[in-house]
Amino acid sequence: MERHAKVISVINWKGGVGKTTVTHHLATGLQHLSSDELELFGLEQSQPKVLLVDADAQCNLSILCLTPEHFEQLAYQETLPIGTLKDLIEHYLKNEYPQVDVNDFILKACVRKKSKDVYEHIDLLPAHAELIHTDMDIAVYSRPYFKEHLFGSDIYKFQMLHHILNVVKHEYDFIFIDCPPNLNYITQNALYASDYYLIPAIPDRLSSYGISAIKNKVL
Repeated sequence: MERHAKVISVINWKGGVGKTTVTHHLATGLQHLSSDELELFGLEQSQPKVLLVDADAQCNLSILCLTPEHFEQLAYQETLPIGTLKDLIEHYLKNEYPQVDVNDFILKACVRKKSKDVYEHIDLLPAHAELIHTDMDIAVYSRPYFKEHLFGSDIYKFQMLHHILNVVKHEYDFIFIDCPPNLNYITQNALYASDYYLIPAIPDRLSSYGISAIKNKVL
């Protein structure tokens, strides 16, 4: 059965408000819903299929899903390290339709449940520490042929994640994006790609500033 994922960004430009925890718990919590609860979401299958996207260079969601040791081994120590969101963005920055398979960058059924068990219906598009440099790469890169397009010379810089997720949307019921604590290019890519956004906050003034800034940016 073909799906059409709802894409949801979890975002606040203030760090330490629980973005990663909320993202992880939304995905895993959906796996524990009863049949009656699943019907409220219009889901007929026993468990919804979820993709987690780690868009933060701190890689906390990837680490939480895989354990620090496993993520370190996969991303940095293997002879052929796993592909990550950083690598995909590099491909899509240069070409709207690059010759890569997005599924090759997604870790299937990898999110740990217990010591050796995993959630069979949750996949992960992991982050990489070098995502911290990706915003600058996006800022300085220019597609030489893009100026002739109607919407301006740099709109593609906000559409890369949208194009990436469109390739796999039909495979998932929900896609949750854990955003970095800023409103730079990668975060704006997440907002462009999303149907909805959630803003976790704690009851203090700095968290509240983040809420208003994001709402103003989206509007």
